[in-house]
Amino acid sequence: MKRTGVRTGILFGTGSLFWKTAEWFDSLRKGGLGAMFLLASVQPLFSVEPEPGPVPEPDAETSFCRLALQERIWLSEPGGASCRLSVSMDFFPDECQRTGKGPDRPSFAGMNAAISRIAFGLGETEGRAFLSDAAAFRDKTAETYRKGAGAVYAEFPHSSSLDYFYRIEGRIIDTGVYFWTYRIDDTRFTGGAHPQKEAHCLNFGPGGLLGLADVFGENAEERLLPVLLEALMDQEGVSDTAQLSGKSYFLDRFFVSEDFYFEGGQVHFLYNPYQIAPYSKGLMEISVPVSTLRRMDLLKR
Repeated sequence: MKRTGVRTGILFGTGSLFWKTAEWFDSLRKGGLGAMFLLASVQPLFSVEPEPGPVPEPDAETSFCRLALQERIWLSEPGGASCRLSVSMDFFPDECQRTGKGPDRPSFAGMNAAISRIAFGLGETEGRAFLSDAAAFRDKTAETYRKGAGAVYAEFPHSSSLDYFYRIEGRIIDTGVYFWTYRIDDTRFTGGAHPQKEAHCLNFGPGGLLGLADVFGENAEERLLPVLLEALMDQEGVSDTAQLSGKSYFLDRFFVSEDFYFEGGQVHFLYNPYQIAPYSKGLMEISVPVSTLRRMDLLKR
């Protein structure tokens, strides 16, 4: 993968947003002005670097950018409790947000908006720039942290649970099939006994965001459920659902996850902690060979 050779630095100050080249940012950082931002209680630094994305057709080329955000939000004063925010995500610049041509080319219209809704939890973001969503998430995180942790601090100022963190990674997976998959991995600690971990896969085709029926056909959940149960029993080395229950799976809650991706000749279905098993099981994947799904006529293509 060759790079485009264009690099952009984005620096957020107190209410201002600067778009400049990396050379400009380097000169600013070496001067005294950059230190002014580092003294603020919120110290965000964005860097965005365009990269060539996966190529769904031999002659097609679509560039995407990668957002890198590293920030520390102080609860009250520098050196005390803080919330560390780390976001590293692929996204499409405005010129790539176009409707693809032909049945085998995905549509990029609205792709960033769908990604923002899941990754940043901002609700409807259609029509807003991705970097604006990232900045809104930064502001929302700072507000939520200071409100939630501030209440704990007021009562327990020496509590060790006041240091929060958010880590979000988003990347495009070149699946080799007729649609693209965007995977989001989210790990955060906002107090409590342990961090929270989630993963989501968004699949985009010619008509936009794809659901189970778009990939696996009508009645997909009903038909896939026994297939996934059997695959899980194979993974766990058991022969029936009673033994599976004995391994702490919540079979009364078992369902077909809409978070899936194609890779290595298999379809991988993701399950987050507490969805079908306790937290101790961690993030789970149930994998089914593509050949099995084709043999059962469970793939539309």
